[in-house]
Amino acid sequence: MKTFVRFLYIIPLLTLWACEEKQIVGDSACPSCPVVSKVDPAVAQEGSEVTVTGQRFGNDKSKVSLEIITEPQKTVIAPADILSVTDTEIKFKVPAGRQGMGKIVVKVDVGTEVLASDDAGITDKPADVLFAFSGKGQFTIATLSGQAGDEVVIKGINFGTRKEDIVIKIGTVNIPQENILAVSDTEIKFKIPKGVPAKDTVIVLVSNFAVGGVLEFTYDVPKITSTLLKGAKDEIITIQGTNFTPVKTEIKLFIGSVEIAPANIESSSDTEIKFKIPRRTGSGKITLNISDFEALEKPDFQYVTTYTVGTFTYTTGIAGTDYGSVKDFKIDTASGSDVIYLGYQQLLENTYIVRIENNPQSPAVPVAVPFNLPQLLLTKNAQGKYIIPTFRWLVPLGDKILCHYFTSFGSEEFRITEITKSPSTPSPRFVERSNSGIEFSNATAANANQLYATRYISSNGPDNGSSIYSLTRSNTAGARFAYSSIYNSTIYSFDDIEYYNGQLYLCDAKNYKIYAYQQGKGKLWMFSTISGGGTSTADDTPIASAGYRAPTDLAFDMAGNMFICDSENSIIRKISKLSSAQPLVSTIAGDLNLSGKVDGIGKKARFNKPTFLGIGKGGRIYVYDSGNGAIRVITPD
Repeated sequence: MKTFVRFLYIIPLLTLWACEEKQIVGDSACPSCPVVSKVDPAVAQEGSEVTVTGQRFGNDKSKVSLEIITEPQKTVIAPADILSVTDTEIKFKVPAGRQGMGKIVVKVDVGTEVLASDDAGITDKPADVLFAFSGKGQFTIATLSGQAGDEVVIKGINFGTRKEDIVIKIGTVNIPQENILAVSDTEIKFKIPKGVPAKDTVIVLVSNFAVGGVLEFTYDVPKITSTLLKGAKDEIITIQGTNFTPVKTEIKLFIGSVEIAPANIESSSDTEIKFKIPRRTGSGKITLNISDFEALEKPDFQYVTTYTVGTFTYTTGIAGTDYGSVKDFKIDTASGSDVIYLGYQQLLENTYIVRIENNPQSPAVPVAVPFNLPQLLLTKNAQGKYIIPTFRWLVPLGDKILCHYFTSFGSEEFRITEITKSPSTPSPRFVERSNSGIEFSNATAANANQLYATRYISSNGPDNGSSIYSLTRSNTAGARFAYSSIYNSTIYSFDDIEYYNGQLYLCDAKNYKIYAYQQGKGKLWMFSTISGGGTSTADDTPIASAGYRAPTDLAFDMAGNMFICDSENSIIRKISKLSSAQPLVSTIAGDLNLSGKVDGIGKKARFNKPTFLGIGKGGRIYVYDSGNGAIRVITPD
């Protein structure tokens, strides 16, 4: 009976206990429950003020309680340490005598029940709602620094001796347990892994309790101290700097967008990296990445192209000649191969256009195929004999060749003739014929219906000046060219003219200069000297101070580099990227004033008054070496 009475007495007590507090946790389960979104600061010491940001806290401090779950226990913040409460913000003071790391839980008493923020574990919540608090003076306040693989030491007290009790975080990144090398009561030694932040706060936990102190870690980011670097293929280049690494596999190196293969990285240390330049790397910014950290500096790298000179071998199509009297020389790539066209005068007997097709992929020896102009044009004088035309220039254009010549037997006549490229069916057609004495000396094509040509003002030669002419024809089939003078000079002598990127460029062998005839603002054409007149022939000379001796021909490659036959110096010059802010002039083949016929790389090669040049596929440069009566080919690496 007594037992039953006691049981009846317990029932209402259990009922009262069960009704005392009802918690609904989790925002999804309880739309009206408080939510914690941020704790600032995330690490604090006793006595520090901390702000909890969130929603639905209410405005009555007496109704709010605050807990820090450090599992398996919790710390309840005393009401006196809760400083202020608004619906979106709670300020509290870190209590003394406890330490740990956990998730803050806010509870709000609404009368019938207590509503709480979600307390279902701490590992599945974002880092910014975790909070670490501790007593003071547990480790040395200092700054650590280093790189991936470096060993660093944290000094302090009360660390214990068990590595498995230690957790180290740099920002939100956990240091792997295998990187914690040694632990004593006064120091922890660990190795920096890859992937840590460049700069962040260090948090140390011992048995899940945060160790006091504020420790900052700074990654020693690599820095390049080298300035401009340059070199050619297979050369070894050294990048100097700080905070590199001796581990080559941790290095990623780029020049522009081209990655240098790991096999090309010869060696590395903390202060320098040596790498071998791959073929055709190109120029650009050097980007160095070590252990996922990019170097602070990005110096320029200038790739030096290597040019190898050879003698072009072919089977002659005219017995007993080496084409030693070439009047013009052009390269045509329209067919996919490099086709060389030479305008050739054989004494006073015959005038030829010679076609030589060079396909570097084919093992066959190229053959020189001649077009005999008198036979093609069937021009006879009054006695019924063929008039031998004096050849001036040619321009490959589409499926035709335009050639200019004049005849001087009987009445003087000047002609531009269009000839089909096929040697078997040349089909000549006159497109301009004049007896007015206009003798065009060279020409270039802007398109099929627009030519620009130069002529000597006087038949006495270039000493009396030159003119630039525009030759235009309509799209009508069979239309002939109409021409007009667009520039006249009594000073300059135009030995070649080239159209490139909407502009005209000319060279003057007599005055040792290179000119531009360009359209400026308002589409007005302006004539200017862009190079020459200086004395320097050294490499990397600024364009305005470069010097030449009889520049006779020029051509452009696909990248916008200009190449020049510096005839009297027996060298081939290059003006790098003429459109850039500071074009530089250098010698790519031959050596100043050293003539001869020698194949080789760069300045080891020799020419004898190179007169004409043209650009083929892949950047190959074909040169008519007039003093040697030979065609030379320059191959860039």
